[in-house]
Amino acid sequence: MQGASRYHIWQPTFQRILRTLLSLALCWLILSATNSIVILYILIIPLQLILEMLITRNYALAVIFITPLAIFLSEAANPIISNPNVSIMLR
Repeated sequence: MQGASRYHIWQPTFQRILRTLLSLALCWLILSATNSIVILYILIIPLQLILEMLITRNYALAVIFITPLAIFLSEAANPIISNPNVSIMLR
């Protein structure tokens, strides 16, 4: 980490942690609301579209959508865990 002071080092780190927590909260909300794996498959498409539109304009905002998309893709490949609380706690 490079920075002129501790403030300049910790500010991006804090923002990264906050974005990760927001993305996990978004993922938990979506997983809690869905009961079917088919709905999970369908939700991958809009998340991918939102991610592709945001990543060139505002990467910091796009990161919030990267984590849920990655979790959904891994859950779609092997849907073992049906409880969203367990799935999020494992991350």
